[in-house]
Amino acid sequence: MGGSETARYRKVTRDDAAEVELQAVSDPPTADGFFEVRVLNVKQPGNVTIVRVPVNGTAADLKEAVAAAFDDAPPSRQRLIAGGRPVADGPLSDVGVVPKAPPPVVHLAVRPADAPAPADAAEAPAPSVETYDVAALLRAAATMPREEP
Repeated sequence: MGGSETARYRKVTRDDAAEVELQAVSDPPTADGFFEVRVLNVKQPGNVTIVRVPVNGTAADLKEAVAAAFDDAPPSRQRLIAGGRPVADGPLSDVGVVPKAPPPVVHLAVRPADAPAPADAAEAPAPSVETYDVAALLRAAATMPREEP
């Protein structure tokens, strides 16, 4: 979205009141196979950047668009949040980032360059699992003396 584009508005009137409301008008979100996403950088409050992603886009598509729009925000250091949930690999529709008016909002946090890469779930150690012989535990509990109140 370049700075030369102008916003267009349509006038909406209500029959029961003398109010006039202006609503932003934009091209249909799927006219060219792309739609707009508003990106809010958490380090720059109030600064909104619009990126365009394919209608059936993925998290990788969004990260590439964000990397092109922000200096020093490569996909490997981005953390994107949509609707309170992290944007994980897969379709954007899984986290509610779909063509709509107003455009969906995604929050961006960029990890510092010297921060360690996020741990991949596939590389995380498996939780330790201990097995118990429940019958033996019950027998041991039955032989314990009981305290009288």
